[in-house]
Amino acid sequence: MHEGAPGSVPPTARHLAEQGFDVTLVVSVRRAVEIESVDGISVVTCTESVLFQRGLAITRTPRWPDLRAYGTQIYGRLRADRNQVRLEELAFLADVNTSRGRPTIPSLVLTLRTRVAHLERRWIAMRTRATQRAQHRLLDHQRLSARISRRVWLAVEGNRAWQRFDSGLWDREATFATVLDDLAPDLIHAEGLPVAAVAIRARHRSPRHPIVVWDDRASRKIKEPLKARARELLEADLGVLADHRLTQTESNVAEMYRHFLNEEAR
Repeated sequence: MHEGAPGSVPPTARHLAEQGFDVTLVVSVRRAVEIESVDGISVVTCTESVLFQRGLAITRTPRWPDLRAYGTQIYGRLRADRNQVRLEELAFLADVNTSRGRPTIPSLVLTLRTRVAHLERRWIAMRTRATQRAQHRLLDHQRLSARISRRVWLAVEGNRAWQRFDSGLWDREATFATVLDDLAPDLIHAEGLPVAAVAIRARHRSPRHPIVVWDDRASRKIKEPLKARARELLEADLGVLADHRLTQTESNVAEMYRHFLNEEAR
């Protein structure tokens, strides 16, 4: 199981295929892609799910998905100030036209410019409100009630509270679970802890009880505190149930997998 470009084959999958293993590469993609094989290796693509991650700004870098929102409130205030200056200038020109009795600029043009400026004021107000809502969502996890809620769930659920810290991890389950159940493999090589957790749950559902190997060699340090805490809890809850954990010291993966499969066949 692999999260990456569907056209690329991880070195481990390529090595196992060269050693005579029947390898099926399960890849998550953002858009549906029809790929049956790459370099002789069967490929099954799964459309990436964002059901749980959508709207969870507490676990993501702010991307301001609302098109009406500004990147920052500072830029919104600058736009509002500029618009106010334009409205005051147009009002001054209108007063000049009225006092002179003859227009210095065509009155129709002045009226149109004033209406456009008023419409721009409404547009700026909408984008500013959308920016404030986005920033409030980002700060929800810092509220006292949110911190108390996480502590309560941690005390009640223990290690299973990882879903309260980062429910977006369930998206891997929605992405890979059905495909794994249909393939019914003998051994699952999962790259990364979230994908390994999906494989472990699939093992408990499958009557064949496949071997689950968690490949931790390409893992990166997570900077967001909540996501890092969620990974710690997930590792303590499901990561320890993997049959084997690959680290940087592993060399001959093919021989190790043959040993696992032979032991399982006995």
